[in-house]
Amino acid sequence: MTPDEKPATDGSPAMPWVSARLTNARVLIRFCLRLAIILICALYAEQGYATGFAVLCLLAIAFCLLWAFLGQERVLSPHLTNWDEAAAYGCLAAFAAAIHDHALGQL
Repeated sequence: MTPDEKPATDGSPAMPWVSARLTNARVLIRFCLRLAIILICALYAEQGYATGFAVLCLLAIAFCLLWAFLGQERVLSPHLTNWDEAAAYGCLAAFAAAIHDHALGQL
């Protein structure tokens, strides 16, 4: 990179040879690994599995939003970013909360 070039702040990889497909694969692998850790940790939640899962997803959302903000990623980037991960964790947390509330209503 020459001195007059600025690093990419649009959510694209800083290395131009890294394709968007490789970036998407990295984000998906990162998401799956975090989800596996969340699922395992939720097993040990004292409040119950669904509540623990939802809380851990909310924590993952906070960290994804922090990393996206600090990394200056674009919200609507053409490839997957931490913003997309935060949205996916939000959907999972809402789903877990809905399942939990539905189960409590059946009792």
